[in-house]
Amino acid sequence: MRKSLAEDLAAAARDSAAGVDDDPTRLLAALELEYEVVSDRRRRLDEAIGLLEAADRLKPDAAARLERYRQTRLLTSTRRMQLRRQIDGLRHGVTG
Repeated sequence: MRKSLAEDLAAAARDSAAGVDDDPTRLLAALELEYEVVSDRRRRLDEAIGLLEAADRLKPDAAARLERYRQTRLLTSTRRMQLRRQIDGLRHGVTG
């Protein structure tokens, strides 16, 4: 899948988060934004993977694309888990 507006927003959220480390509330908001963007990206990857897996036969380029989507989904899921841990940690620190 090509770079999208969602990926641009995720990059902006990361950049924003890098500059707001001293403000936990702003950092939390930036991380939550990135989490939503990454979650949306993962949903779209799941849809694309599902469509390709449902095909009876795949041409070599489609099979290669499917493998790239699976690898990207793994990386996206890892990033999503990292963000969730950071968000949960901040929420505990902000609210607790």
